[in-house]
Amino acid sequence: MNVNEKIRVFCKLYLGYAAIAAFCIMYVMTSFVELTPTGKSVPMILADGLMAFAFGMGIASMFKTQGILTGKREPEVIAASEEHGRVVEAIVEADDLEELGAWCDRENKKNYRVQRSMILSRAGMVYHECFTDEGAVKAYEPLPLIEGKDIRSRLIRFRQKRVEKMRFKAYIKAVTLRLTELSPGELMSEGGRADDPFYMGRGVGEYRKQTAASDAMGKVVTSVVLGYYGVTLVAGFSPSALIWIIVQVIFFSVMGVLKYNGAFSYVTEEYRERRIKKTRYLKKFRNEGMRKEEAYGNDA
Repeated sequence: MNVNEKIRVFCKLYLGYAAIAAFCIMYVMTSFVELTPTGKSVPMILADGLMAFAFGMGIASMFKTQGILTGKREPEVIAASEEHGRVVEAIVEADDLEELGAWCDRENKKNYRVQRSMILSRAGMVYHECFTDEGAVKAYEPLPLIEGKDIRSRLIRFRQKRVEKMRFKAYIKAVTLRLTELSPGELMSEGGRADDPFYMGRGVGEYRKQTAASDAMGKVVTSVVLGYYGVTLVAGFSPSALIWIIVQVIFFSVMGVLKYNGAFSYVTEEYRERRIKKTRYLKKFRNEGMRKEEAYGNDA
């Protein structure tokens, strides 16, 4: 087992416990200091707060990035990504992208029909009352109310109005239903452009051009801050001040560990399941195409 593998295993098994221990140590250390107003001016308070904010955001970002990278190195995540890549490559090699688009449209229409039917059935309605076979919306047709002014007719009419209200509510919900739709770009790509599956990534020139503005802005801000502020040795070094800084570092580190665990869990669970689902739909498309080809062959 190499060093990186040992670090990955340690983080996976013990990082959460280390964060709990650090949090407990931080709480114990607060007994050595007392929270009192610092007496600093508003600009100094803002500067210290900005520095703490930048440090906290930086630590959280680094832990989150590390959690994602570590999660992507997990065997089950690698296996899911490789399987998805193999299926995508097979579809591209077979030049089936156009057929995949038509298949996605059929699956989307089928899903809308099923979900809308379920919504309407709860109100005692059927799909064809509200939609055509192609999925176009029909005008709502209310049920006729019973006539009459006697007590029995009024009671029946009251119940009919309640049912009618429920029916109309189900009709509106079914008509305005919005579902996540399958598309070739979304199924075939991951981490690129869903609407442009042949996008190869940024070239060196494009990367330099896109990062030039952010680099320049960062240099300007850094130059202004470093030009305005200088550093001097703290007069009358205070152990309590050091303890308070250590407490803050531990606090931000613990928050960073939580970000790490969250990112790691996302990659190994949600992201992995996302790749598996895409692979499952692509395999379903390929299997249906193969069955059709076999049927045509048998007919011939």
